[in-house]
Amino acid sequence: MGEVRGPVLLDERRWAVNVASHLREALLTGRGARVTWYNHASVLRSIDADVDVSRFDHVGIDGFFLRWLAAPGAPRTSADLVLPVLLGSLPPGARVALIGSRAENLAAAKETLEALPSAPAVVFTCDGFEELLPPNQMATRLRALGVDVVVLGLGAPRQDSYLLELVEHGMTEQVLVTAGGWLDQVSDPTYYPPWAYRLKLNWLFRVLREPGRLWRRYTVEAVRGIRSADVVRGYLREQGRRPYEAMVAASLAGAPTHLAHVPSHPVAM
Repeated sequence: MGEVRGPVLLDERRWAVNVASHLREALLTGRGARVTWYNHASVLRSIDADVDVSRFDHVGIDGFFLRWLAAPGAPRTSADLVLPVLLGSLPPGARVALIGSRAENLAAAKETLEALPSAPAVVFTCDGFEELLPPNQMATRLRALGVDVVVLGLGAPRQDSYLLELVEHGMTEQVLVTAGGWLDQVSDPTYYPPWAYRLKLNWLFRVLREPGRLWRRYTVEAVRGIRSADVVRGYLREQGRRPYEAMVAASLAGAPTHLAHVPSHPVAM
């Protein structure tokens, strides 16, 4: 179940709504969810760090290059597409924690997210560079605050390892999601021009905007990804078969009609 048998036409908006609906249901039923996404660079880092991908509930393919490399027929989803729908459709009184980025970016992200249609309460933010607590202490803090959704923007492999350690320390009924650099971008409506996502050129625009940070991803790490294609496929499709197929199934399942009207981009994309 969840295995893609052939090429799937790109329908990222619908896939994001479907995944968000699935995660919302996981929260409401108390079963929670542990979710991460990979691009070709972050998956190599998690492989190097021996992150046990099988311990996630859902693992998504984020990035056209990784999709081509490891799962050509898979739906493409990502934190920046799913989280706005999920956070914008949470039940009244939902409580959110943002972990990662810098304090000033977190303050802006908090303001942006609390203005979403569901008005989630961002009850906790934590600078990922200067304030990060050990996972056992963080789990205790988050449970005491009654947090429902935890967004982790710590970069790979740190965010993956940290998420799994939160689970070890009792964060099992919440939705825990990795988000990469999304916390830096969510409050900036000019980060991507409106045409970037439509033309599938957001990756190129981001490289031009942050060359010092990203040039290796699309040169050195892209070459390494090609050379390590069998390892990457094995990590995602064999060791990570259950969470990979769960994300595929969630992406292709239906969603309540009202979720289709929740904006999928708090930033212009």
